Amino acid sequence: MFEEYKNEVIEAHNRKSAAGVLSSHLVQASPAELRKECLKVYRERYSQKDERILRAFFGPETEENNFAKLIGKTELDKFKPLGNMMRGKIQEPRLSSIDLLAWLIDFNPRPHALWINNAVVLNEEPVVLKEEPVVLKEEAIVPEKETVVINPALPGEIPVSKVGRWAKFKNKETLISYMILLVLGIGVFMAWRDSPLIGDSKQCMYWNVDHYEPVSCSEKKDDADVIALDEDRIAHFKKITQPDTLTVNSLGKVWYITNRGETEFFTAPGEYPVDRNKRVLPMSKGILQKYVLYKDL
Repeated sequence: MFEEYKNEVIEAHNRKSAAGVLSSHLVQASPAELRKECLKVYRERYSQKDERILRAFFGPETEENNFAKLIGKTELDKFKPLGNMMRGKIQEPRLSSIDLLAWLIDFNPRPHALWINNAVVLNEEPVVLKEEPVVLKEEAIVPEKETVVINPALPGEIPVSKVGRWAKFKNKETLISYMILLVLGIGVFMAWRDSPLIGDSKQCMYWNVDHYEPVSCSEKKDDADVIALDEDRIAHFKKITQPDTLTVNSLGKVWYITNRGETEFFTAPGEYPVDRNKRVLPMSKGILQKYVLYKDL
């Protein structure tokens, strides 16, 4: 079976070569051109069924190396037997070379294992087997009875069919419409529930000793002002509770304010949290020396 498969692949290659429909890389058939054609075919029409062919010739794929990388790394010498076979210099080629040629010229079915299962001869019309018609005996068709529910307690009332009650849902478009409305309703409810107008979402903040803390806008916090939420200030504006850790390297990174005789230091610029009419100032060398180091810089 291998000989038949090999001959069919080579004959298909020769026919396409004579018809002038082969890629220029396959016409030259040098190792470098064959490697280029492998990369080109892989990028243009790789199929899962060709994995066995590429794995046999180039090795298995890994997380670091897919087939494109494996082809690019393959030594040119490995393509020499394929080129010699295409030029008729090798009479007993390996199966991996025949399968690779079948892949390059888009021969079907491929690889060899699939060809064996199909056993299709090139350019031959498929044989259609005639089957004797099966004569079925005619049987009387008995209409299916519709189930009717009758309430005996209400005489004279028109019975309601179970089928009739659910008939409207048998229409596929109607059912899809109901599902879309249900999804939209759930989405509107979720948006309404998470809206800041509901009062459950923390869309405001207040100053809590040494940092800003998120809070509901409707919540009261003693004497602290509840203001609009500012995620940047929550993340970066902090009061430095241990000023003695400040050094010359802190210059340009620390801000301060003197309030009622007490000097406070902060990690970012902006409004003074206790009195928003004031702003903290960049810490200078003089302020660092006067209030932290107590010595000349």
